[in-house]
Amino acid sequence: MKFDRITGIIRHDLFKNSAMYTSAVMASSLLSFILLPIITRYLTPEDYGIVTNIQVFFSIAGLFITMGIDASISVNFIKLTKKEFIGYLQNIVLLVLFNAVVVFLILLLFRSIIYVRLHLSDTWMFLIFLYVLGGIFVSYAIMLLIAEQKVFIRSIFVFGQALTAMLLSLYLVVALSMHWEGRLLALLVSAIAFGAIGFIKVYRMMRRQPFVLDLSYMKHALRFGLPMIAYSLSGQIMVGIDRFFISSMVNVSEAGVYSVGYQFGMAISFIVSSFNSVWSPFFYQKIKEDNPATNIKIVRFTYLYALSILVAALIIGVLAPPILNIVLGRDFHASSRYVVWIAVAYAFEGIYFMFAGYLYYTMKSNILMGIAIISALANIVLTYALIKLNGTLGAAQATCLTYAIFSLITWYASTKVHSMPWSLHDRNA
Repeated sequence: MKFDRITGIIRHDLFKNSAMYTSAVMASSLLSFILLPIITRYLTPEDYGIVTNIQVFFSIAGLFITMGIDASISVNFIKLTKKEFIGYLQNIVLLVLFNAVVVFLILLLFRSIIYVRLHLSDTWMFLIFLYVLGGIFVSYAIMLLIAEQKVFIRSIFVFGQALTAMLLSLYLVVALSMHWEGRLLALLVSAIAFGAIGFIKVYRMMRRQPFVLDLSYMKHALRFGLPMIAYSLSGQIMVGIDRFFISSMVNVSEAGVYSVGYQFGMAISFIVSSFNSVWSPFFYQKIKEDNPATNIKIVRFTYLYALSILVAALIIGVLAPPILNIVLGRDFHASSRYVVWIAVAYAFEGIYFMFAGYLYYTMKSNILMGIAIISALANIVLTYALIKLNGTLGAAQATCLTYAIFSLITWYASTKVHSMPWSLHDRNA
């Protein structure tokens, strides 16, 4: 009987789709892993820190372009009719392009400060602006492919971008000795190229019907998205503020070493994000049915999933030191001590995603905003205090504690907006 149940799970489309996409993401991560032993012998810790700080800064800029409305695409693909969704998508893309122009003009106003802090000329700023825009359309295309259950195409898309970035990095950094500029340029070209492909995917869907400017769609997207700016900004603070604190309180080189350890610890997040992207449409569909038996299964799976990713994170943390001491350049060996803290942090993020789905489904983005702001403020305080206490290791510890707080508060909030049988006994929940 148990064997039949396991076989049924393996044959389920959710498992197949998740396994396929997870394999593609893990293969992409493997490319990054293969690149690190080479790149850490050609880039200094300071080079790595510069690239990381630039990525974090422009990720924040990207939030003000998307206005937090991108998360509404997956939800409304399920909720709206096909005709309504295409109209919704058309108006969202117009809004995003308008925001992009405004954000770029604002960045130009502050280009002298950006040049001093991030060593970026006007040309670099323009290229990175295209990089951010490319990343947005990559994200949109990926969400559409998953919603259409075209997981294989999405997997090839994700792997292709990672492979392009790796090959360009090898050529520019190793063959041409371009240092941090070569690594950054490789990331830019791959994002812009695949962003163009993503835009074509989005455009092909939009052209299925004539464009009609509909302010109601824009207002709906902004009502959902504006609170999400604070939420997403808080998320970027949790992801990137540690690098800025380390750069200013210790030095940029130490931020580079930390970033390498952070990248290895994030390995668990690739599994988490790939599964969540496949799980979300399935979850929204099943939760809409409000079937007591299905709700019980969802709760059981949530508990099993939470335990599994925490164990996986601990395993990554244990294996990291001997592996990194072999594969990394000598200047980056100290990065291994940060891995377990970051891996467990992203395991807690995976747990958060399982509970946040209830808030997304009920359109309670204001609650998510509040939780994110609280967590971000906690992260700032914890990061500063723990770096003072434990040095750079304190930044990793602060990240872990913050994500634990983040997931626990989100679980509590989810129980208040959507009743589920968390005790595994209440079948009428």
